[in-house]
Amino acid sequence: MRRELKVRLWQVLDRTNAIADLLEGRTFEQYRSDQHFRAALERHLEVIGEAVTKALRVEPLLNQQITDVAEIVAFRNRLAHGYDVLDDETVWSIAHAKVPVLRIEIEALLASS
Repeated sequence: MRRELKVRLWQVLDRTNAIADLLEGRTFEQYRSDQHFRAALERHLEVIGEAVTKALRVEPLLNQQITDVAEIVAFRNRLAHGYDVLDDETVWSIAHAKVPVLRIEIEALLASS
């Protein structure tokens, strides 16, 4: 595995771990009412999307190894450019349902390198 790809995958893994820590013991209502919590979660998701985008430039075949890779990139763009129309339920759902899957996939990719 090329060094640049490994760096990007580690960035994704770091942010998935940060999201897991951030969500621990927190509720959706806390997310909705705490702008710092929302900003932190959304920033972690944005960095994940950017790191995945850069990883795909290094290794296009990642699109076959990461679930919903196109959606990850598209959601990053929504976070960066459509922040004013973000839906709290969507962000929360992605953080709880999609990020853990991504974390497992990235751990497996890094373990196989």
